[in-house]
Amino acid sequence: MSDITLSKAVRSNLLNLQSTAELLGKSQERLSTGLRVNSALDNPTNFFTAQGLNSRANDLSQLLDSVSNAVQTVAAADKGISAITKLVESAQATARQALQTAATVGSAGPATSGTVTAGAFSTLDVSGAGSSASAGVLTGTGFANVDVSGTSSSPTAGVLTGTGFANVDVSGTGSSASAGVLTGTGFANVDVSGTGTVATASTFTAANTFTNIDLTDDAADALTFDVDLGGTAVTITLDRAGSGAGGAGGDNIYDIDEAIAEIQAQLNAHNSGAGLGVTVGKDGLGTSLTFTADTAGATALTVSSAAVVDGGTGGGVLAAVTNLGISDAATTGQTDTGDAFVAADSISFSVTVDGGSPDTVTIDDAAVSAYNLANSTSLDASALTAQNIVDLINEQTSSTVASLQGGQVRLQSGTTGTSSSVAVGAISTTGSASNTTGLTGSTSDSGDDLVAADSISFSITVDGGSPDTVTIDDAAVSAYNLANSTSLDASALTAQNIVDLINDQTSSTVASLQGGQVRLQSGTTGSSSSVAVGAISTTGSATNTTGLTGSSSDSGDALVAADSFSFTLAVDGASPQTITINAAAVTAYNTANSTSLSASALSAQNVADIINHQSGPDVASVVSGALTFTSTTTGTGSSIAIAGFASAGTVTGSSGIANANNTGSATSSTGPNPKRDELVDTYNDLLGQIDALAKDASFNGVNLLNGDNLSVLFNEDGSSKLDIKGVTNNAAGLGLTALADGAFNSNASINSTLDGLKGAIDTLRTQAGKFG
Repeated sequence: MSDITLSKAVRSNLLNLQSTAELLGKSQERLSTGLRVNSALDNPTNFFTAQGLNSRANDLSQLLDSVSNAVQTVAAADKGISAITKLVESAQATARQALQTAATVGSAGPATSGTVTAGAFSTLDVSGAGSSASAGVLTGTGFANVDVSGTSSSPTAGVLTGTGFANVDVSGTGSSASAGVLTGTGFANVDVSGTGTVATASTFTAANTFTNIDLTDDAADALTFDVDLGGTAVTITLDRAGSGAGGAGGDNIYDIDEAIAEIQAQLNAHNSGAGLGVTVGKDGLGTSLTFTADTAGATALTVSSAAVVDGGTGGGVLAAVTNLGISDAATTGQTDTGDAFVAADSISFSVTVDGGSPDTVTIDDAAVSAYNLANSTSLDASALTAQNIVDLINEQTSSTVASLQGGQVRLQSGTTGTSSSVAVGAISTTGSASNTTGLTGSTSDSGDDLVAADSISFSITVDGGSPDTVTIDDAAVSAYNLANSTSLDASALTAQNIVDLINDQTSSTVASLQGGQVRLQSGTTGSSSSVAVGAISTTGSATNTTGLTGSSSDSGDALVAADSFSFTLAVDGASPQTITINAAAVTAYNTANSTSLSASALSAQNVADIINHQSGPDVASVVSGALTFTSTTTGTGSSIAIAGFASAGTVTGSSGIANANNTGSATSSTGPNPKRDELVDTYNDLLGQIDALAKDASFNGVNLLNGDNLSVLFNEDGSSKLDIKGVTNNAAGLGLTALADGAFNSNASINSTLDGLKGAIDTLRTQAGKFG
């Protein structure tokens, strides 16, 4: 069979069909899984992004489940509270029904006595003796005389009850910080008006015109003259050859330029080439010689002693002395003396403040003129006053350091303390000026630090109120002496002195003396009573010898009542007697009857014996384990009345006694209504149902009504959460206890039960709003 051959079009169609089938398969997979990307091969980025989002969704779903469970748990607790509330309301209805039911029912029989039977009895403990309320008290120990004699620069908070008191010395008054100060003495008006002169060099121009010097007659002809500067003379010889400056030139005639060159060369050669220090030139017209000393000053420059040298071999000398143009050249010649330098009048010195950079102060005519120009003033440089000197110093320094004090110039730093200083450098004067400023050169002065006065200070706070600051120093002692006409010695304050000073500065009389020590005590008692001393601060040379300790406090104690219960007992209508059962009553009974009853373990019979000991007639006895009160008479006049029952302290156990009264009958007796006992049983059954409901109000094992706590997480790391604290809302947790038989026999007992039920309902209603 021949092979099948596919055309290009068929192959293209088959490939398109395969591609279409592949796309259909992928679409089917997406439809069936609900996922656009089903593997990392399809699209890695989308696949792993989707995978991460799915994981996050699962985490959030788990948190949502946890929150849902918490909601269900709270809902279960809410339902439990609602159900328990209904049961408590049913118990209220039961108690009210008992209250509306007759307490007794009549029956024929012999005359009876008034009888009251107490509830269930359990061993009593009335041994607690209690304690009286006390005030917050701080008592110092070891008082010694206090020394706070130094006066204070500033009060600070301070102290409680001291120990080791010693006489206090606060007599030192201290001293304030001072600045560095220099004050001049013997000021006289300052004269710096001399402006001085500038030194000038000796110089002159030949009086006459220079004439060419003709040496053509004879080779040995020459013209000589002397140049003298300050007594040092150099003889100049103008001959044909000269001394190396070209001489007279080829024509043997010196013109003015050739003469200048030759003269200068010979002057420069003087003193082994050091020269005379004179420069030769010509005037502006170029017709006359000029001679100028190189150095300014009052040194005479003279050109003289000119003479003609005749060689003697030819005719007469053609040159003449007058060719130089110098007047009197042959004799005195021509001379000039320069001006010496004269310094201007000046006083100068440096001022250094607080160790900084020194400011240079110059007092001269120029400084005065500059000050007048800048400040539109007219200070006279020839008669400067002390105030003028102050103004000129402040003008030239970086801070206002100068002032006038008693007509003298005063230099003072603007700061105080040991870092404060002012210094004047060496004072120099020029010209005819003299230092009459009163200031002394190369002097300085430094300030002093604050010396704190002797002081002891602290705060006292009574009963948590505002603190009173107490400062014991020389000023406080002086103020106290003035106000109270006393003579306390700040250098030896006794403990009583300290007490008086403290009470003088506090809003209440808190300090007293006890055993030679300072004692601080609140004027109130109880747990709100307190006294506190802040940190104790001392300054100067004072030391804390008050015996008080800084940063200490003491609080009072609340009244602790002794363990006790009491009531009044009226027998047969007589006046009520108060019966008290406590440790003192037990001791009195033991003393009177030579017994050894224990106040911490009283039995029912022990209590009956103590009651009979206090009441007189034996009305108390124990029947079936319960205290029973029975009149010794019978008939309608027979009665027992118990009222005002109250307990104090922490009595443990139960006497069963409650307020009640009962009257005997003449020919018939009345007994407790059995219907009320049935209602007691109903009441107790309801309490059992409350206990069962409290245990069953759970969800997933968490019961908010049975003491379990619930924590609701809103994120993975627990940083956002809600903690719900559980409660115990069974009968006992609500303050409800099962009633003994006969508990509803008295209306007072029923009313007491109703009060407890009302409290339970209030608790439930309050708790319902707290969850979540």
